[in-house]
Amino acid sequence: MQCVNKYLNNITETKSIMEKYEVNISELDDMYKEIKYFRVTSPVIGNFSTGKSSLINALVEKKILSVDITPETAVPTEIYYGKNKVIRIDNEDKKQFLKIKDLPVKDLTIEDTKLIKIEYDNPFLKDILNVKIVDLPGFDSGIELHNKAIDQYVENSLAYILAIAVDEPVLKENIESFLAELDLHQMPLYVILTKSARISEEEIEDCKKLVEGIIKKIITKSEIKIGVCESYRDVKVEDFKTFLYEIQDNAIKIFENKYGDMFVTILNEYRNFLNDQLNKQDLSFSELEIEKQELNTGVYELLKKMAKEKAEFQEQLENCVLSIRQKIFDNLENALPEISSMIQNEKSVNDRINVIVRNAVAISIKTEFEPRIQKYLKKISSMISIDVLNDENIKFNIEKSLTDEKIYDTTRKVMPFALAGVGAVFGPIGISIGALAGSFIDRTINVSQSKVKEKRADEIARQIIDVVASQTVDAVDSEIRSYFDTINDDLEKDIYKQKELLDKSIEDIEMRINIEEKEKNKQIKQIKEDLSKIEDLIKSIRN
Repeated sequence: MQCVNKYLNNITETKSIMEKYEVNISELDDMYKEIKYFRVTSPVIGNFSTGKSSLINALVEKKILSVDITPETAVPTEIYYGKNKVIRIDNEDKKQFLKIKDLPVKDLTIEDTKLIKIEYDNPFLKDILNVKIVDLPGFDSGIELHNKAIDQYVENSLAYILAIAVDEPVLKENIESFLAELDLHQMPLYVILTKSARISEEEIEDCKKLVEGIIKKIITKSEIKIGVCESYRDVKVEDFKTFLYEIQDNAIKIFENKYGDMFVTILNEYRNFLNDQLNKQDLSFSELEIEKQELNTGVYELLKKMAKEKAEFQEQLENCVLSIRQKIFDNLENALPEISSMIQNEKSVNDRINVIVRNAVAISIKTEFEPRIQKYLKKISSMISIDVLNDENIKFNIEKSLTDEKIYDTTRKVMPFALAGVGAVFGPIGISIGALAGSFIDRTINVSQSKVKEKRADEIARQIIDVVASQTVDAVDSEIRSYFDTINDDLEKDIYKQKELLDKSIEDIEMRINIEEKEKNKQIKQIKEDLSKIEDLIKSIRN
């Protein structure tokens, strides 16, 4: 994208300006690296054996993904344009480098491999340079680590692509639940009907209408687009390509929105630094020391008030967690007869319980946690703008990070955190459920009386509910507290960053007090020229 090169050039120019003042430019270096490899994530999801991997193979016209996998050997795989490199990342984040000729990679499991990355030199992938396709394991794999792998992509995805086989055009409960979560994020959804050669054109149209009707009952906040593809015989992937081209076009908007605001915020910090130097150039040593003392006092008072607000919010978190616990327990309690019946019929209850718990957590986060954290962040914003700091430079930049739009974006990110907690704990819960259900079979295998079996199944269902509710709430509690701490840490870092720039400005002015007038005027002229360049950069991004 041209805008990527534009930003890379602007960052380089900004670095050359600010390096003269010996200020911290690590943020620019980090942004440069991030922008250089910018890609939006587009996960391909669906049930096991819906043809996701075959679809991607047909797209790139090479068998880079194995289609002979079992649920145990399904590993998340990222595919994007690059110079023919394959990276396997294990669960300890160690990398193993492979070659394209080694594809498709087989015999890996989610137990030993976290992720596969495929950088492939392919004409179509080059056309969608800023899109990263992710082949995710099937929802019905029965392996809870896959749930966690799927959840981790929600926050950074632009759109999801749902593959549905035409010979089974139904959505299982776990997919319906996940789509409902995507709807909470207002995440765009594209649907690909796979294996289309198996039915007639008329049947395909009927299938499209059926699927659209089902999904529109779940997805209410975003547009749904449905395409038809075939990966075998007469290969047909044009609809898939069209969707990915559209995602690429939207990627440009995503890029501008994300990095435009980020870059302007940094440029404003530098502009404030240069303005501060000009505004305070005629102050004496004693006046500058007073400025420094007032700055230190203001920041200290602000952080003290923030700490008080944080402590008060911690008490609200207790009520929030209690509400989430009650929601999970109530939902499981209502499902007790169903769970008991499944146990009596020796059916796995893991998927059903997973859906119940995820729904309860998603709704609770939306209704209990998000309103509270939004109110907290607005209170902090008001405190910064009114109560504490006199320095307009710090006010401006911290307030900018706490606009209503930014607050909404911040709170939206807690959902993946909370649901990751569910995914993390469901492995151990699965073992507990298996043990409990197994004890039912052992103790009732020779019992013919249906009442006795029903009673024992109810007892086991009750134990399962208690275990699930307790362990899940503990996990979600830990995640949202960690998330809250992260928000506060980021706010404090922003404040200290502004203070560091202003401290540096005062120190530079103090140094100039003792130099000759001619040299002083020369430096002031340089500051004005650099200030003008920074302002031009801000205008170029906004125009």
